[in-house]
Order: sequence, then C-alpha cells, then structure tokens
Amino acid sequence: MIGIFNLYGFLNTVICGFIIGVAGITPGLSGSVLAISLGIYPKLLSSVMNLRKELKKSVCFLGIFAVGALLGMFLFGVVMKPLLENFQRSIIWLFIGLITGSVPAFMKEATQKGFKISYVIPMIFAFAIGVFFATLTEHKLTASVSSPVMLFAAGAILAIGAVVPGMSSSFVLMQIGMYDKLISSFVCFKWLDMFWISLGAVVFLLTTIKLINLAFEKLHGYAHFAAFGFLLSSVVGVFPGIEHITDVFLFIAGALLIYAFGVITKSKVKKQD
Repeated sequence: MIGIFNLYGFLNTVICGFIIGVAGITPGLSGSVLAISLGIYPKLLSSVMNLRKELKKSVCFLGIFAVGALLGMFLFGVVMKPLLENFQRSIIWLFIGLITGSVPAFMKEATQKGFKISYVIPMIFAFAIGVFFATLTEHKLTASVSSPVMLFAAGAILAIGAVVPGMSSSFVLMQIGMYDKLISSFVCFKWLDMFWISLGAVVFLLTTIKLINLAFEKLHGYAHFAAFGFLLSSVVGVFPGIEHITDVFLFIAGALLIYAFGVITKSKVKKQD
C-alpha cells in the first residue's frame, strides 16, 4: 500500500508518475503496462473510480502522481523534440521495435482466460476503423492541430493509453498528426494548449473509466484484441519504410529492450508475490 503522507510514499508516487509520464509520450510504450509493472495500476484505477467517495485521499494521490507525470513529459519532451526533428525515421523504427517486443507479454495477458477465434473479429474491426480514420484525417488535420477540439482529443487519447493495457497513445497521436504539437506544448509551456490537453484527459477518465474497467473485466479477451487492432492500425499509419540497415538494427534493439524489461519486471512481481 502506498502511503500518501510519508516521504517514501510521496517519492514513490512521484517516481512512478515520472516513469509513466515518459512512457505516455514515448511511441511504442504503454503507460498502463508500466503502471501494472510498477504495481501502481490498481491504486490509479481505484483513485479515479472512487473520486467522490474518497475525495481528499484520491485528489492527494492523483495530484502527486500528476506532478511526476508532467515532470517526466517535460524532461523527456526536451530530448524527444530535436530527435524527431532530425532523425524521425530512425526514431520511429526504434519505437516500432518497442511495440513488437511487447507483443508476447500483451498476448499472454489477452489470452489469460484462454483464446477464442472470435477474438480476431474485434481486432480486425478495430484495425479497419483505425486505418479508415488515418486515411480520412491524413490531409485534414495539419491545419487544425492547434484547435481546442483537437487538443482536447489529444488529451483523451493520452488517457486511453493510461488505462488500456498495451495501447501506445503516442503512436495514435503520431498517426493523426498531433504528436509534435503535444511535445511542443509541454516543452514550450504553452499553458492554454496544456489546459485543453489536461481537460480532455480528465473528462475522458471521469466519464469512461468505469466502462473501460468493466469491459476489460467482463470481456477480457475481446477488449484486449480490439485494443491490439487499434495499435496495429497506428503502426501502419506512421510506417516510415526501410532506407538504411540502421533502421533494422534500431528495430531489433527496441524489440529486445522492451522484451528484456518485461522479463525483468515479471520476475520482480513474482518475488513480491
């Protein structure tokens, strides 16, 4: 149990928030998967779901967590912005590798209660919707990425990655042309943009958290495979093509890195149990 009013609890919550904040803006990483690995995921869900019942306790915990997450987003954004500007294709290949390396762990979680061939249906349906949305918005979003509606939507997409295991919000934001805008909003302290992004995340969480939690509890396999379909469609949307052998090396490095991380965190969880 994480203590809110002691130094260890405070630092632990801030550090977890920092790590998950970094994951939230790193294409290929899922903030919710890291939250599960760090053991803070149940606390996050219960704090949001019981916000009215335990207002003071929930607000205190979420506030401390948000400080760490925002700090992580800012510091990592400072590094990520110039990298994407100068080495976009290489960075995307690294991130695709991160996603590929996380597939085994994701599939193990998705098939925890067994596999049904019918799970493929929501995956294909979600993939088709994602690809259709990408082609529909490919040439229409660049002129309106600064609009409050798009910033609000970006915040909601970030929130999805925070509660849906395996979802990489940043890859989806890349697909719709909002990723660069998100990074610059935090790095350049564009307070109005940050307000709309934060509002989108908060509103989405408060209005859908119980429904999402219920879907993943009652329709475990179907929900996970649908999430995987959306994730695959976002990869297709930003696929950069292979131009150099370093692209392959970066892909392999990313896959091995996240796979090793999953093995290490899994062993730690087993020791704690």
